[in-house]
Amino acid sequence: MHPNTRQHNSARRVGRARQVAIMAASVGFVGAVAIVGTPPAHAAAPPTLRVGLYNGPDDWTGWQSSVDTKNNRDCRMRVAAPPAAKLNRNAPISGKGNYAWPQNFIPAGQYRLQVVCPTASSPAISFYSPRSPFNDARTMFSNYTRGVFGI
Repeated sequence: MHPNTRQHNSARRVGRARQVAIMAASVGFVGAVAIVGTPPAHAAAPPTLRVGLYNGPDDWTGWQSSVDTKNNRDCRMRVAAPPAAKLNRNAPISGKGNYAWPQNFIPAGQYRLQVVCPTASSPAISFYSPRSPFNDARTMFSNYTRGVFGI
């Protein structure tokens, strides 16, 4: 185009609008590809905790807790227990294992267990001392319902 030739204003605006539309579409396409191509973050699986009954020799009848921290780090077993119970209420724990709670060594009452890690926690599950048909039913109810009812 010759420098002295006048161009209509609407032609200039259409050209700029087209450039803006192409740029917006390009940025949107690149952004969509970046989002689709990004793998999802993998959150750590929550630890598991189960409480069961066991019957051993008279002085070792009690409860057994089974724990799996599911590769979480810096986990702790928290225990809400009667004040008379002499036990570690916030013990470090890692990996898989079974822990015995013999009834002859712990006072009567409710014991609420939970595995707590920085990124996830297990449900809080209770067992009840001393062993009796009623307390055993309460313990198994708490285990089966994963502690949802706070029992």
